[in-house]
Order: sequence, then structure tokens, then C-alpha cells
Amino acid sequence: MSITITPRSVTAFVAGIVVAVLGALVVADWRADAAVDVDETTFVPVTPCRLFDLRPGDENVGPRSTPLRADETYEQQVAGSNGDCVVPNGISGVALNVTIVEPTAASFLTIYPSDVQRPTASNLNWVAGQAATPNKVDVKVSAAGAIDLYNRFGDVFVLADVTGYYTASGLDQIEQRLAVLERTSTMVGSSGDPTDLTQLPVDGAIVDVTSFDLEAPGPGSIVVHSSATVSDQSPGAKIFCTISDAAELQTPFQGWESAGSDGSIGQLAGSRVFDVAAGSHTIWLICQSATGSIDPALGNVSGAVLSYVFVPD
Repeated sequence: MSITITPRSVTAFVAGIVVAVLGALVVADWRADAAVDVDETTFVPVTPCRLFDLRPGDENVGPRSTPLRADETYEQQVAGSNGDCVVPNGISGVALNVTIVEPTAASFLTIYPSDVQRPTASNLNWVAGQAATPNKVDVKVSAAGAIDLYNRFGDVFVLADVTGYYTASGLDQIEQRLAVLERTSTMVGSSGDPTDLTQLPVDGAIVDVTSFDLEAPGPGSIVVHSSATVSDQSPGAKIFCTISDAAELQTPFQGWESAGSDGSIGQLAGSRVFDVAAGSHTIWLICQSATGSIDPALGNVSGAVLSYVFVPD
């Protein structure tokens, strides 16, 4: 098992495929059996999808809903199921339309593979209060399929749409990978009703807030995303939640913690990856209150939703 910050719902790509050679313009006939050498990549354009949106509220996409802070580096996974996108694993780069919104200071944004040192370059530049500003960004991804975003000064919201990706795979390999994703990637929302309310008892009992069942067609990974609204009902109360493959809080504890102040309301969101064998699996969202003394409940959890994508090995 591993923990990853990834994000939530999934839509399939509708893609046309063209061949691009990076660094040079080549005019030549393309054969279906032609090999892609080390100097070539294949560019796959896609119907644009929202990879992430750091703005809060209805516009939010992904697990984060706060701006990039001054001198902050934020890692964003690209390959796999993230935000509203599904991108095959093994890509070498991604084509993005990146937009900054509501900057509080003059600054710049640098986007680069998450496994290299930050370069002395910028992809977007702005001044304080500047109107929403987009830019086309083509960037390599890390070996794990991730990128880093760095903001130098002030706060700024960032959002990005995927418009295509680069891969060293041949056309037949790309078609096979997309077919697998379309066949095996399944999105499930298990609570369905955003008004659902679960009261957590004062005795610290563990509550199974929501769950889903999955029949894995073979070995692979289940990437699970959870979201919920929590409210504390007593001074010093805290609400812990975790995504679990057993109907209990697991050790070591992995999860999310509310603010712990009387009457505070906040959002809990996170993701977790489970390596599974073929067969039936149940995943729960487990929550528990801790400390405080008010009766009948220390806290509430509402609108809890679990979603997942199964990725075959």
C-alpha cells in the first residue's frame, strides 16, 4: 500500500493520434510498422480535460483548494487518473494550458519534472491583481509521471487543462493502453446524496461512514479518493477519517484531521492506493471523534463520497 495525493473523479479521453518529432520538423511518410527511435516521440492530442483547479468551491478540481503560497513547490501527478483526466502511464511529457488567477504579488510560475532540480526558468509571469492569465506549457514528467509547480512570491490560484501528452510508445502500443484504460477504469460514487449526515458518538466509537465493493478483474491497484464535510460540536474535538480496506482505523493511522475548534466546519479530502489481487474487495471511509465532552455527538460528517479507478498491472 502507498499513500498519494491525487485526486478525485475520472472521465475517458477522446483522442485522435498524430506523430510529432521534438526538436525538428520532419516531412515523411508514416508506416504503421515504423519504429519510434530515441530521438522521436509520439504526440497524442486529446479532448481538453481539467487536471486540477486550486480554487475552492464549485470550481475546485482535485484534492487541494488553496492557492500556491510564496516560495512553495507543489507536486501534481499527471499519469494515471487525476482530476478529470486519465493519462496512460509511461508518458514522457504533457501538453498543458495553465492559468493563474487572483495573484496577490508580482511573481512567476515554474513547471518542471518532479524528479529534477528546479530550473532557473519561468512559464508564467504576472503582477499583483492581474486578470486571469493562461499560457501553453509543454513539460517533461518525472519517471513516476509527475510535475512540480513553483511560485516565488505572494499567493496565486493555478489551474491546468491537459491538451495532449508525449510518449515514446508506437501507435499500436498507445491504442492498446487506451483500450485497457477504457475497459478497466471505473468510477464509483457511494454515498450519492450530499445531504447525508453521520453523527460521531462521544465514546470514540469508529463509524463506517460509507463504502463500496469492487470486483477486480485481475491484479492491479485501486486508487481511491474521498471527500466529505466535517463539523466539530465541542471545544477541542477532532475528527479523524481514513480510507481503509478493513472496517477499522488501520495502524499505522493514515488519514485526515479536522481543525479541532468548537463549531468549525471544514473539508476532508485525500487519496490512497491499494495493491490488490483479482477478486472481491471492499473499501471503507472510516471516521472517529476524539476528545471533547458534548452530548450526543462530538462531530458530524456529511456528504461523504468515495470514488475509485482500478488500474491493472
